[in-house]
Amino acid sequence: MKKGIFFLGLLVLGLSSRAQQNIDDLLAAGINDAQQFASDYLRPASDGLMYSMNHGWFNDAKAKKKFGFEISIVANAAFVGDDNKSFVLDTSQYENLQFRDGSLQKEVATAFGDIEGIVVVVEGESSVPLIPPQDAEFELPTGLGESNINFVPTAFLQASFAPLKGTEIKARFFPKINTSDAKVGFYGFGLQHEFTSWLPADKVFPVAISGLIAYTHLDGSYDFTDTNIVDGENQRFENNTNTLLFQVIGATKMPVFNFYGGIG
Repeated sequence: MKKGIFFLGLLVLGLSSRAQQNIDDLLAAGINDAQQFASDYLRPASDGLMYSMNHGWFNDAKAKKKFGFEISIVANAAFVGDDNKSFVLDTSQYENLQFRDGSLQKEVATAFGDIEGIVVVVEGESSVPLIPPQDAEFELPTGLGESNINFVPTAFLQASFAPLKGTEIKARFFPKINTSDAKVGFYGFGLQHEFTSWLPADKVFPVAISGLIAYTHLDGSYDFTDTNIVDGENQRFENNTNTLLFQVIGATKMPVFNFYGGIG
């Protein structure tokens, strides 16, 4: 999944056009090398995106009253630590990518890093006899570290409805965003049931305990036909990600201040 998610990172992070061009340039090294680099480069973004997709399903373990409903806009932010702002690029793991200075390994920036001036070379091929191949040379992209951005933000519309005692049906939706070369959107459904609602002493029991099952689907595509780096038509990366969440939720039922949390 993470190998096909770099186009989502371009949307979520809003990387500069220069960074997008640098990633497009990697296609000259072949699809496998481009996916390998994109997987490492955007790992903090994809991890943050996965966390955000599964977060924010509940704000209480106590279910709403029968026929109660709620509509809200949920915003999340996954923060990125310093240890996720760079990674070691090992050229032995790549088919066609080499460092210009001959190094076998180097520390390079992730999408949240700030390491500039790393130049790589892709060995070219010549289809004309007696004419030597021309190597492609370009600089690896830096990240958002130069702008002091260290988090992945997400936001979506979420609704919940209680058709039965102790049970809530939930749904979340993020409308599909279309740019000139990329599309991304997601939706999800969840079911939360409060086990303690069936206890005889429910109203005096100081803690509510619920179970939650939630499913989220994300899909997107990145069209690189117009890059003119690889010949062909309708060339794109496509990604479909499905997540399933199981949690046990607990919350206090005090008159003024309450606490809640989940395990799963």
